[in-house]
Amino acid sequence: ASLGVVGGFCKIYILLNTDGMNFIVVTLRDSDDWNTHLNLYESAFKNYKNYLVLSKKNYTVLEDKYYDNLYIKNDLYIPLTKSEATSLISHVKLERIRNYDDTLVGHNYIYLKDKKIYDMPVYAKKNKDKVTFWSKIKGLFR
Repeated sequence: ASLGVVGGFCKIYILLNTDGMNFIVVTLRDSDDWNTHLNLYESAFKNYKNYLVLSKKNYTVLEDKYYDNLYIKNDLYIPLTKSEATSLISHVKLERIRNYDDTLVGHNYIYLKDKKIYDMPVYAKKNKDKVTFWSKIKGLFR
């Protein structure tokens, strides 16, 4: 599907792709705007793919030993070229919060080389079945 908007000397066209990517093209005073838009869309669809960068189903932070269950609320898809996809860096920053349960505890930053391109909130949930040292001690006196 596509949508065209004309405003003064500016033309905006939005093209929606079935792969979940949206492309917006704005032209200013282009005498051949139709072909310009077609060429730009063809180039975008040819060179970009929608990559799953963070999966809410399989989200893990390997270095974390403090929280029971870290999770994100949504999948993160980013349209990237092949070379960009190999240049992504994920950096997780967590705060230590004592009383947490479905609580925002940090952020997963996504960088393309040295530029931050996304900030995903990270949440923690208590593992209700986890047996701790203190719960074992309490169990001895019941």
